[in-house]
Amino acid sequence: MNIERARDDRIAALHQQITAAKQRAATDIADHQQRQALAAATIRQQGNTEDEVAELLEITPKQAR
Repeated sequence: MNIERARDDRIAALHQQITAAKQRAATDIADHQQRQALAAATIRQQGNTEDEVAELLEITPKQAR
């Protein structure tokens, strides 16, 4: 029983680590997208087209909008 309990505890701890890693990744991605959106807006204000913005930032034209 102790071995199974230890296994179950370890699995639960790993699930918590996975959840925390996913949350950190989601936050990092959202931060990156926000910075990218601000950069795209600044580049567009300088007279570049959406296609040019997309090429500069290596994103799709849809993302550049």
